[in-house]
Amino acid sequence: SVFLACTGALASHAMGRMDGQASLLLGSALHQVAVGVWVGGLACAALIALHPGNTGMAWLRPFSTVALAAVAGIAVTGLALTLAYVGSAGAAIGTSYGAMVLTKVVLFAVLLAMGALNHRALHGRLTLAPWRAPRAADDGGSLLVRRRLEVEAGLAVVTILLAASIGSAPPAADVGNQRATGSEIRAIVFTPKWPRLSSPTLAELAAASDLSDPNAPRTAEITAWSEFGHNVAGLFVVAMGLLATLERFGVRWARHWPLLITVLAGFVAFSVDPEGWQTGTVGFWEHLLSPEVVQHRILLILTALFGFAEWRVRNGHHPDSRWNYVFPLVAIWSGILLLAHAHELSDGKSAFFMELSHLAMGLVSLLVGWSRWLELRLPSAARGLPGRIWAPALAVFGLLLVLYREG
Repeated sequence: SVFLACTGALASHAMGRMDGQASLLLGSALHQVAVGVWVGGLACAALIALHPGNTGMAWLRPFSTVALAAVAGIAVTGLALTLAYVGSAGAAIGTSYGAMVLTKVVLFAVLLAMGALNHRALHGRLTLAPWRAPRAADDGGSLLVRRRLEVEAGLAVVTILLAASIGSAPPAADVGNQRATGSEIRAIVFTPKWPRLSSPTLAELAAASDLSDPNAPRTAEITAWSEFGHNVAGLFVVAMGLLATLERFGVRWARHWPLLITVLAGFVAFSVDPEGWQTGTVGFWEHLLSPEVVQHRILLILTALFGFAEWRVRNGHHPDSRWNYVFPLVAIWSGILLLAHAHELSDGKSAFFMELSHLAMGLVSLLVGWSRWLELRLPSAARGLPGRIWAPALAVFGLLLVLYREG
């Protein structure tokens, strides 16, 4: 971890600074060392906790004390780096870099809350004194700590991936006039607009845009087509979340909601690549020569199969099988992709608004996945709260898609 932090600091934004380069390099290295100690320890602890032979939690107590020191180091160095690279509140809320830093702060706060709960369960109260007599925990309490540890380690890895993607964005302090203003954010993000439920016809789309050229300028028709696809997909996801909520309240017929995933995959297959077989601009087999298109098609097939598998689980065909974990894992992986992928746009404002919508959806997707994961993993008596969270959160994710607009 120390060696990687030293080389990582040399590849960070600190190397591009003319002022205070030495202090920023040192801060970056210390920040990465503290992250390596904490996140690396969490990952190892989660793997140890999964072993069926480890019934007690005494082995975790010494690390929880080390983790407190690492977390303090992360907070101090992270604050110093944020002041250097972000600089002001306006830059924090008007740039891609600032939005990603704020998202990282949200994840860090959730990790602190879960770490505090586990520390209290291990030591009886929040203390730096490992020699104090720990509170005796029953098997149920030990299992609760283990399950929270799984989520804590998983979220920590997600935070690392988000931190890595921040390197693709210019520091907020350097963006200048590419920063989105408060009025622009209010107009594009917070001004209510009806979802786009109609799109340009395929003939209009082909006439206005050179669909055969992926580098052609983006037209209003292409933007309308994209917003239509996002908004209609959002209606499908809202319906899934509402039906999943009704299922929890005992409405039997609502258990068929996963079939909407398969229908959604069919809709996206039609709308995702308008330059393909829909318009005839590019032939069906010629279209498949693009690796991106092939990836889209494979993912859509997997999405349809995933919906069918979840439907079989909901109908009692595999109540105790590992198929139960497909849904939370897909939601978690979707959240990771939304948070950690980079947008290669030269326009800083467009990149910011795209990043803002993706970061919000990524956080909600993680909430859906990890709450469903806890519902499956926790003892029966403790499943109530996470079980009540994930379905409404799925509806919120759909609502974000319904309100999606391209800045």
